[in-house]
Amino acid sequence: MDANAQPYGSIWIADAMRRCCRSLFLCLCLAGAFGVLPALAAPRPPLLLGTAWYPEQWPESRWPKDLALMQAAH
Repeated sequence: MDANAQPYGSIWIADAMRRCCRSLFLCLCLAGAFGVLPALAAPRPPLLLGTAWYPEQWPESRWPKDLALMQAAH
C-alpha cells in the first residue's frame, strides 16, 4: 500500500464528518437568521442590584426613612 494512501473507511468517515459539520453550520446560520436561537435560550432572571448601607455613617433620625425606602424598592 502507498504511504500516502488511506484505507477506504477513513475516507468515508472524514467525508461524512465534513457533510455533518456543513449541515450543522447551515442549520445554526438559518436558526440565527430567523431568530430561533434566542427563543431556545433559557430565560434569564432579572438583574438584581444591591447596595451597602452603613447606618453608623448617618444620623439615627435618618434610619427609619432609609429602611422605608429599602422596603419600597424591594
